[in-house]
Amino acid sequence: LPVATNRRGIFVAGPARFAGTDAAVEASNAALEALMGLAAATADGLTAAQIDSSRCVRCLTCLRVCPYRAVALDGRPQVLPAACERCGICAAECPREAIRIAGFEHADLHGLIAAGPTADPAGDSPLLVAFCCRRSAAPALRAAAADHCWAATLNIIEVPCAGGIAPEIILSAFRQGADGVLILACHA
Repeated sequence: LPVATNRRGIFVAGPARFAGTDAAVEASNAALEALMGLAAATADGLTAAQIDSSRCVRCLTCLRVCPYRAVALDGRPQVLPAACERCGICAAECPREAIRIAGFEHADLHGLIAAGPTADPAGDSPLLVAFCCRRSAAPALRAAAADHCWAATLNIIEVPCAGGIAPEIILSAFRQGADGVLILACHA
């Protein structure tokens, strides 16, 4: 049976599945990207994670934590744009903060926290900041919010993956007045 891989449009069939990069597949992906003008863009039009080589110390944390196998080692770690899903797990775990994802950087998340609702001046309801996985938790929370009245002020921040929330982002929410922080992820 065909099985979807972390490469868009690539399916693998049969009992032997190669778990690495293949020169022919890489060449066809490069040709397709060149034809379609997708060089560093993912399917949603957003750029893949970028590794700043001047900050990278080759600890290989990104290689180990990437669930999509989007990081390859060619002397230095490199992100394979066709495989990157912009989950942010690599950026959250990088000890040198060498990985950047446009729109998902710490400054962007600090801004979303600050732009959200503020605490109730009377103190009747707590302010909760909820970081929600865009694919599962955010749609579920929106559906639940439509049917339920919350006893709290809720600041819902959709992120590509809840696994990409670094501890300093959680602390930032508390510093900006949140009474509680929720990280709602995929059930898997």
